[in-house]
Amino acid sequence: MLVHLGSEDLGERFFKRRWPEASAISDPEGKLYDAFDVERARWTQLFGLSVLLKGVKAALTGHGVGKPGGDVMRMPAAFLIHDSKIVWAQEPKHVADHPNLAAVHAMTLMINQREAASQAAQGAERKRTVSEPS
Repeated sequence: MLVHLGSEDLGERFFKRRWPEASAISDPEGKLYDAFDVERARWTQLFGLSVLLKGVKAALTGHGVGKPGGDVMRMPAAFLIHDSKIVWAQEPKHVADHPNLAAVHAMTLMINQREAASQAAQGAERKRTVSEPS
């Protein structure tokens, strides 16, 4: 489940282009961000050299500045939660340090594959235990 600060419509348009099968919810008030202690940016994290360099790189590769959606002062964050535990978290250095969605997707697939393999092994063990004579 992905959480974003923009409107539902903005989120749908964003994820439709970048990760169509993802499930996402809109959190414009940042309640989940607060629950996970995602900080608001300090001025250096908003206007620092690394942010400016990322902006220049984005502009040179054809990405313009769009209309801000959500709280532009909130730091980006990514958490991968499995079995009610955070198994991975991104700790951003600045507001332009966005999560790599392809990497998050790959980690999600890996966790799902491990879970499926574990369940299959448990099922095979149960089947073997039931079919063995006493």
